[in-house]
Amino acid sequence: MSTSLQNSLILVASSQSLTAFPVISTLLDELKIINTDVGRIALSSSMFSFLIGFSTTSVLFSIKQANSHHIYSFLPPFLSVVAFVATNFLILRPKLKKMFTQAMGPKCIDEKTIAFIFILVMVSAFISEVIGQHYIFGPLLLGLAVPDGPPLGAAISSKLASLGLAFFYPAYCAVTGLQTNVFDVDLETYYIIGIIIIFTFVVKLIAVILPALCFNLPIKEAVVLALILNARGIVELTFVNLWKDGKQIGNQSFTLVTVSVLVVTAIITPLVRMLYDPEKQCVSKKRSTIHHSNSSLEFRILVCIHNPENIPTMMNILEVTHASEMNPVAVTAMVLIELVGRSTPVLVRTEKYRGETPLLADQVLNSLIQYEARNEGCTTAQSYTSMSQFQTMHDDICRIAIDKRANILILPFHKKWAISGKIESTSSPIQNLNINVLNKAPCSVGILIDRGILTGFTSVRTSQLKFHVAVLFLSGSDDLEALAYSFRMGKHERVHLTIIRLLVSGDENSKDIKFDNNVIHEYRQANKENDRITYEERVLTDGLCLSSYMSSNLEHYNLILVGKTHQDSPLLQGLGEWNECPELGVMGDMLASPYLKTKASVLVIQQHNLRGNVLSKNMRFLRSKSSSIYPELPTKIICQGVKTDSFYISVDGSRHSY
Repeated sequence: MSTSLQNSLILVASSQSLTAFPVISTLLDELKIINTDVGRIALSSSMFSFLIGFSTTSVLFSIKQANSHHIYSFLPPFLSVVAFVATNFLILRPKLKKMFTQAMGPKCIDEKTIAFIFILVMVSAFISEVIGQHYIFGPLLLGLAVPDGPPLGAAISSKLASLGLAFFYPAYCAVTGLQTNVFDVDLETYYIIGIIIIFTFVVKLIAVILPALCFNLPIKEAVVLALILNARGIVELTFVNLWKDGKQIGNQSFTLVTVSVLVVTAIITPLVRMLYDPEKQCVSKKRSTIHHSNSSLEFRILVCIHNPENIPTMMNILEVTHASEMNPVAVTAMVLIELVGRSTPVLVRTEKYRGETPLLADQVLNSLIQYEARNEGCTTAQSYTSMSQFQTMHDDICRIAIDKRANILILPFHKKWAISGKIESTSSPIQNLNINVLNKAPCSVGILIDRGILTGFTSVRTSQLKFHVAVLFLSGSDDLEALAYSFRMGKHERVHLTIIRLLVSGDENSKDIKFDNNVIHEYRQANKENDRITYEERVLTDGLCLSSYMSSNLEHYNLILVGKTHQDSPLLQGLGEWNECPELGVMGDMLASPYLKTKASVLVIQQHNLRGNVLSKNMRFLRSKSSSIYPELPTKIICQGVKTDSFYISVDGSRHSY
C-alpha cells in the first residue's frame, strides 16, 4: 500500500460516515417527502449528526493548531473558536433579529442590507482563518446565526438562489467531474477504497435500521430512513476537494470518493421512490363525510388560512355550522405559510408557541378563542401553524385531517377579490395545493370562494340581518354532501336556507331522480318544523338556461353551496369547455366567475371517496337509526307530502307556486 493511499484512508472513511443535513434536506425536497414522518425523522437525525460532526471538526482543527503536545497548548485556538461562536449567537443574532423581525414584508430589505450581509460573510471567513479554522467555518456559522425565514432569511435566499443554484452549483460539480479520471486508478486502490465505501454504507444501514426497529418503526420505513441517511452530495464533494487541494488525499482516492457519491445517489433515489409511498399516510380506512356521519356525534371541521383576509368569512362558516349541545363542533384551524429562507418545515400547535409564530397565527388563534368562548360547552378549537413549501404542504393538511378525524376540510380559493368586484390577485401555488388536497384528502373537501370583501366582511353573529344560504342541487355524491352541510347550517337561527333543485325537462322518471327524491324527502322530513328552509325546483332544458338562471337569480344570497362533480346531465353539456378552474367543477367554475352578478361567497364541496366511487346510481344508503337517511324509505312515506312545506317549480325560468 502506498504512503499516499495509507494517509488517505482515515479521511475517506470519515467522508463516508458523514451525514450532511444540506444533502438530506435537498434529497427529501426532491422526493417530495420532506413533510412525511420519515422525512422529519431524517431531517432531525441528519441535523444532529451534522452538528456533532461540525463541532468535532472544529475541535480537531484547534488541536492541530497547537504548537506542542502539552494538553493545554490547544486551549488558545479552542477558546478562540468558542468566543467566535458566542459572538455570533449571543451578540450578532439578537441584533439582526431585533432589526428585522418587526419589519413588514421583504421590501424593507434593500440592497444595502444584502451588501452588508455579504461583507459579514467575507469578514467571518477571514476570522476563521485567523483563529486556525478553515474559511468555510465562519460563513457556515454566520448562516446559522442569521434569523431564518422572512424577511431577512427569505431576502438572502431569493438573492442567492438563482445565481447559486443555476450557475455556481452546476459549475462546481462540472469542475469536480473534470478532475476525476477513473482510468488512472490502480486495482489496489479500487479494492481498498471500495471495501471502505461498501463497509461504511452497510454499517450505516444497520446503525439506522436497528434503533428504528427498537422504536417500533415499520421495517420498510426503517430501511427507507437508512437509505436516506446514506445519501451523499455537495457537502462530501466539498470536503474531498478541500482535502485534495491541501494534499491530504491523492488523486486516486479523490476519484473513487467522487464516483461513490454519484453511484450511491443514483442507487438510493430510485430505491426510496420504489419503497416509500408518502400518500399512504393520507389514506383513511373509513369514509369521513358529512352525509354519512352520525348527526348526534361531534362534527369535526378543519379550516385552512393563508392570509388575514380569509379569517372573517371562515369565521362566518364556522358560526353558521351551528354548534349546540346536541350537535357539538370541533374546529381545527391551520395557518399555511410558505417556507422561505429556511430548509426545515415546521408544523406546531400555535397555542404552545404563541409569540414565536407569525402574526397571522396569533390573529387566527385569537379568533378561535373568541369563537370558543361564544359557544362555550358546544365547541372545542385548536390551531396549528404549518410552514412548508406549497409542493408538499398538502401532506401536513392531510396528516392533521386524519389525526383530528375531520368530516370536512375547507381551503381558500386561489383567487382574491378586490373591493371593485374584479380579481385582485391569483396564486398558482395555492391552486396546485388545492388540487393536491382534493386528490389525496382523507375526508370531504370544500374550496371557499371568498367574496366577503364585497359586503364588508359582515359578521353573522353581530349583524341583525338574516344570513341567506342557497344550495344548488343537480345530482351526484358531491351535491348530496353539500345538501347535508346546508341542512346543518339551516338549524342556525339567523340562517335562511334555500334548496334549489335543478331538473332537466323530461327526465323526471330516471333512477337518479328517484334516488335523489328519496334523499331530499328524508332531509325535509327531518327538518319539517323549520320554517326557515325553502325548497325550490327549477326545470331547465340545457346549459344556456342554466347559465342564464345562475346569472340572474343568485344576487341576494350570502353563501352558495354546490357540489364539485355531478351526474351526466344535458344542463352541463358544452359548459366544461369553458372551465378555467377544474378543481371547482363546471358549476363551481361558473360561480367563481367575476362576471357573475352576486356578492355571495361560494363553497364548492367534494365528498370523500373511499374506493373511487362514492355513490353508484343504484346504491341505497345504509345507516343506523341515528342517521338522517334510513336504509330504504317505505313507499307510503315517500308518497306523503310535507304539510308545512311549500315549493316552487320553474320551467325555463317561469316560476309556479304549489
